[in-house]
Formats: sequence, C-alpha cells, structure tokens
Amino acid sequence: GVPQGFITMSSGQSRQMASPLSWTSYKGVKDVKESAFRSRLDQLFMQYPNTDIAKQALSAHIAAVKEYVSTISEKSGTGLEVSDGVPPAVPAFPEAGQNDLVNSDEIPTYAYNWCVSPMTPMAVAGVIWIPSAANIGYEPEVYAAELEIYRKSLANTYGVPDLQFLFAHPSTKIVEGVKPPADANAKYVTFDQWPKSLADLATELAGFAKK
Repeated sequence: GVPQGFITMSSGQSRQMASPLSWTSYKGVKDVKESAFRSRLDQLFMQYPNTDIAKQALSAHIAAVKEYVSTISEKSGTGLEVSDGVPPAVPAFPEAGQNDLVNSDEIPTYAYNWCVSPMTPMAVAGVIWIPSAANIGYEPEVYAAELEIYRKSLANTYGVPDLQFLFAHPSTKIVEGVKPPADANAKYVTFDQWPKSLADLATELAGFAKK
C-alpha cells in the first residue's frame, strides 16, 4: 500500500482544468518569472490590492469611470442613446477570472485554496501526484514547468524540508507534446491510459518511497 504519511493528490475527472499551478500555494507562485504564466499570474495578483497589477487595474478603472461620467455629462439632453455615443453601461470593476483570455480555473492557487489550504499544515512524509486529463491543463507543453513549480512549493506547504514527491506521468500516446519535468531526481511511472483508479498507480509509486 501507500506508505504511512503520504497523501495522493488528484482532482479526478473534473470539468475544471486544475493543472499543477492551480494546486500551488501563493507563496509557491508569487515569485515565478516564466513568461508563459504571466497572464495567469496577473489574474492571481489582481486579487491582492497591494500588488502592482492590482494598482494598475484600479487606476485604469478610475480613468474609465471618469471618462464615462464625462461622456454622460456632455451628452446630457440628447436622450442618452448608445447611437449618440453614450456607453451602454458603467465600466465594470476589474475582477480576477473575468478576463476573456484566462479562465477562472487557470488562475494559480485556484484548487489549492479549495482543496489543500484547509488541511494544512499536515504531518506528511510525501506527496504522490496522479493527474487526470483535467490536471494537464489547456497547454500540455507547459505542464512540466507547472509540475516543477508545484513540486518546489510542497516543502513550504507542509513544513517538511526535502519532502518526497512521486508522480505518475501520461505518455504522449494520450497527451501530445506532454513531457515530465527535467529533474534528475524525479521518480515517476508512465501510463498509457487515464487511470480509473488511483490505487494501482499509488501502490507502484510507493515502491520508490524512502523508508
């Protein structure tokens, strides 16, 4: 079986694309610099008023509202019709997850806040990661980078230096372009079809665990 103190992480066949960054804590992603994740991180930082991205969004919103009010004042008496150049509505306040380019389930910490944070700190010996199709995310080509960021965050999440991390990895037969992290110490098994049960894979990975 799985060694005592290990936890097995997977969101199952969720409709939400909770890829590894979604399972990573705020501390684990706040200093990430990879340009591939910039738009997603910006949506995360929108939720924190003291971040630069939140301050910029607020300033832009205030300017948009002022322009809206000015337009209404100028058009007063014309009937305030859209055809007269009047905006159809007050500019919406910028909110995380409302960006047309970034879905709410792509925002880092999304799954962590719901599924992991309430259970920490926990006394664990390691983490076994078994992804479902939803855990790969919308961009398989950046999955390896996401998983490496997630792995590095775990020691802080659980308060255990050098926390053991074991994972199952889908082959390119089922996910084109997916690669495992470039970590010489990575311990993982590969599977060619999405697992219906975590038991067999978790037990196989448990064989790599340090006693």
